[in-house]
Amino acid sequence: MESLAGLLAHHGRQRRDVTVSGLVAFHVKADRAASFAEARRQLALRGMLDAWYLDEFLDPEEYAVVDARRNAFFKAYKQRTDVVPGVPGPLLDKLVENLSLAGSPADLDRHVERLLGLRRLGLDEVALKLHEDQADAIRLIGERIVPALAAA
Repeated sequence: MESLAGLLAHHGRQRRDVTVSGLVAFHVKADRAASFAEARRQLALRGMLDAWYLDEFLDPEEYAVVDARRNAFFKAYKQRTDVVPGVPGPLLDKLVENLSLAGSPADLDRHVERLLGLRRLGLDEVALKLHEDQADAIRLIGERIVPALAAA
């Protein structure tokens, strides 16, 4: 956000002149394992697994595994499988935890805190990317997320 403000100022504009949006994958389901499986299938799309997007939470050795198996992530996405050959399950779960909102309804309070954190960072709006079971996701968002964000 500091970089954005600096670039805007350089071009004679102010931060209030632009809306900053973010897109966050939403995979919350009644079945936590199904949620993580769905999120794992979509990992190739999360920042295209580029270093600038992952270095915030992966150590260099973990990133080396992801980078070396990048094609396997895209193959898993195309084949709609949550198995990424050569990438250990705990590393896949770490990616899911940091690149999406996944889990069960019991995880929603934690996800609301992440969304509030994005607000504190300066995002004006966040779009939640829904995948399977969209009606259930919309219901959870309407019943739990929207009221919690409105109250904060």
